[in-house]
Amino acid sequence: MWSRWHGAPGQQHLFDDDGDGTFDEERLNGLDDDHDGEVDEDLGVFAQQMMAADYRDDRPESGSQLDASGEVHARLWLTVHQETYSWSTIVSRRPFGGACIARYSGEVPAIHDFRDPDRLPWVAVLGLDHPVDPLAPAPPPPAIVEVFPGARATALPIDTQAWVRFAAPLDSTTVRTTSVFLKLDTRRIPIEVEWDEATLRIVITALEPLTPARTHTLVLSDALRARDGTPLDAAYEWQFRVIGVRRPEPQLPAAGATFQSPLTHLGWSGTEAAVGAVEYAVFVGADSAPVALRAVPELARVGRPFLVPVQGWSIGATVWWSVNAINRTLDESSNGPTVRFESVPAGTRIDSTQSSFQIYGWKQSTGAFSCSQAVLLAGNDYVNAVRMNLAGLAGLPIAAVRIETNTSDTSSVPTVWGVTETFNVCTLQFPGTPRPDTTLGALASAARVSGTRRLRFTSDRLGAFTSWALNGSNLAGFTFRFGSRTDLISVNQSPTPPFVRIFYYVPPAPRPDLAK
Repeated sequence: MWSRWHGAPGQQHLFDDDGDGTFDEERLNGLDDDHDGEVDEDLGVFAQQMMAADYRDDRPESGSQLDASGEVHARLWLTVHQETYSWSTIVSRRPFGGACIARYSGEVPAIHDFRDPDRLPWVAVLGLDHPVDPLAPAPPPPAIVEVFPGARATALPIDTQAWVRFAAPLDSTTVRTTSVFLKLDTRRIPIEVEWDEATLRIVITALEPLTPARTHTLVLSDALRARDGTPLDAAYEWQFRVIGVRRPEPQLPAAGATFQSPLTHLGWSGTEAAVGAVEYAVFVGADSAPVALRAVPELARVGRPFLVPVQGWSIGATVWWSVNAINRTLDESSNGPTVRFESVPAGTRIDSTQSSFQIYGWKQSTGAFSCSQAVLLAGNDYVNAVRMNLAGLAGLPIAAVRIETNTSDTSSVPTVWGVTETFNVCTLQFPGTPRPDTTLGALASAARVSGTRRLRFTSDRLGAFTSWALNGSNLAGFTFRFGSRTDLISVNQSPTPPFVRIFYYVPPAPRPDLAK
């Protein structure tokens, strides 16, 4: 270790002490650094006292040392030179050799050598009673203790609320949507962020449903600050994957609805097809608890977010129902809530109205076609489609539906099927659209009136499908299947389309005494 004092011969800062044309070329180390035969003769000591020490790892004594584990030191032939400076009094704000007094954070006086303005100075001078040391290590950045969802978590609910817990309080003014992000790929999802002082958490709530089966990213930027102003060490992010199905929320009938048709269909919110193969298990019962616990058998398993019942619900009953959404590709599922509706009371009066086929058409394999003309053709060599005129009937609790027509074929047993895709009767394709919905099966088989060519189609499923068309879809249509070519004409043999009779339950009139 070597020591020198400012002002001593050979120690002047920014001065050519040895007259060789250069200044301050020596380093305080007891060596002839400039090879002029003199040692430490041209130093630049800008403090009142300067001390220096050199450390080497290639000396015998360093090679014999053991570390804490007992391992012998491996020599790397390194040299470390250390310098320290001191003054006997606090210097005032004035030029001091090649350095000057500066201020940090508006209050901390220090000597600054201006070698790198983005770093702390090599030298600082403070009174012993000063509360801040500019050369002391910076306070540690805010420490993250726990996050939810955890990194790489899977099958998270779509309405998951995320949070991040810190070891110490943050500056709440830095907790905002410009410092916390939720992303799907590169798109930022609208969120609400809140600082919870009691739990030391940032709480993140998405303002739109998360996307099923997709990986989402949460990002904390270094704009977040601890209460003392220390920023996050670096941006922090982690990812989680949302469950592969949306929660099936009941939509029709509305929860708690009354005076519902026993043929009413069940409808719920679905999951987009892009996430994989999704199906829905439907549970129905007379009591809520077994349905909620899935302690009743599945009534049906369907591939779309609605159920057209095969048989009607009981009259005058409370029907509890719920749905499980199942992603068979990811083997993940979500259970919907259990809700109820009440069917019409027993003895409710039934009325009827007559409707017609609003649009209808057919196309033959030869290319021949007709749209909304007098006769509808059906058979193995034909595609046909019809749509009912249901104007003004929306909301009616359907009791039954009957389609009546005559036919030129007296041998085969025709059937009527539902169509659940859009179609234009004047641009039908053979083979092709519209296709009968085979997942629903035949809605009704025709019954022949003895001794006539009259056909009559009626069933609970036909009524339920019509109820769905009235209250749940604007796509519903029908197609007729015959074993051989046949003409479908009206019951009175006139050139008009078949007709439909719709039976419905009549709501009770309001009681005058209750209206007051």
